[in-house]
Amino acid sequence: MEKKLFKDYYPNDSEVLFNIQTKLMKLYKSLNYKYIEPSSFLELNKQQIFEQDKSFKFIHPNGKIYSLRTEYTLQVSNIVSNLMKDEDSISVFYLGKAYQFLVDNAGELNEYIQAGIERFDNKYNIYSDIQVIAIAIESLKSLGISKFKIDIGDVTFFKGLANEMEIDETNSETLCRLIDRKDYIGIENFLMKLGLKQNIIERFSKLTRLYAQDNIFKEARKFSKSPICKESIEKLEEIYLNLEKLGYKEYISIDFGLLKHLNYYTGIIFSGYLNELGYPVLSGGRYDNLCSTFGKKYYAVGFAIGVDRILEVMLKNKKKNIIEKYYKAIAYDNNSFAEAFLEFKKNKSNTFLFNTPITIEEAIKSSGYMNVKRLLYFENGIKKSIELGENK
Repeated sequence: MEKKLFKDYYPNDSEVLFNIQTKLMKLYKSLNYKYIEPSSFLELNKQQIFEQDKSFKFIHPNGKIYSLRTEYTLQVSNIVSNLMKDEDSISVFYLGKAYQFLVDNAGELNEYIQAGIERFDNKYNIYSDIQVIAIAIESLKSLGISKFKIDIGDVTFFKGLANEMEIDETNSETLCRLIDRKDYIGIENFLMKLGLKQNIIERFSKLTRLYAQDNIFKEARKFSKSPICKESIEKLEEIYLNLEKLGYKEYISIDFGLLKHLNYYTGIIFSGYLNELGYPVLSGGRYDNLCSTFGKKYYAVGFAIGVDRILEVMLKNKKKNIIEKYYKAIAYDNNSFAEAFLEFKKNKSNTFLFNTPITIEEAIKSSGYMNVKRLLYFENGIKKSIELGENK
């Protein structure tokens, strides 16, 4: 079967999608995050940090090449860099479509919906890390999802370890991707080609299994004596303990083998997984160097939720409780549209309006198909109210 790259949202899907978006926006607004809506387009040379070969490109008559955004963070950072003056921090959120050739994960759409938050500070603040992870957890809970896990790591732990083993930046980036994929054979073959000793190879292979909750920090301290690694462990432990105090222990795990792009992320990274899916539904981390692209220095941390992935799970589980049924139907003949529409305006919540030019019996029959409890029937401007029974 040909892979589906783009998607139309039919009424039932759209109803669920709308509920997801509404709940997320309501949560972020309630936490005083400000809504921003960047343009869908950006000049291609502004997308220098990301993989340009995955973006949709256009040549404008002015000669410049533009691309559709592959994600939001770059544009959000640009906006905040222009917006932020004397503030110590700014918190924003976004919701909309992004476009990218995602060939790595089966089933990925090339057009997809993201919702996310970003927090910018004048100086590093570990509580911004904690706050953003806590909001990631609350985001999933606000959607009625109870069984999920947020894996938390820190790229500086790997950087410290690679530095200790004298592995250069180019090889570190390759090794990082292998570890993140838990590719044990790939890790071994790659490090053997670099001529590293067997004990070093085994250490990086073990890094993929440095994953747990309470006892992980004691184990991690045995892993490396590097000051960079030590600082990373202390930071992750403080984040973990604070999230535990907030009552989030059941939702979090520490994963020292969780790694992403080393030239982008500068501190914590995290991914959220649902039991039903084999790939993450949210992803985030700290990226303190991105605003320097726009000539500013701000410390930043945030995450994005794959709304389509949440929708997929919701539909798979038939979460009918978030789909409101019609309670009432209003039918009208050709002489009664005005009266029926005015009644519809008063009752529009959970009410379906339709035209039935023939008989009241047919209106009752059509209402039965919709499983409504009450029918209001307008004939020559006269209203009749008919009880139809339980709305199951």
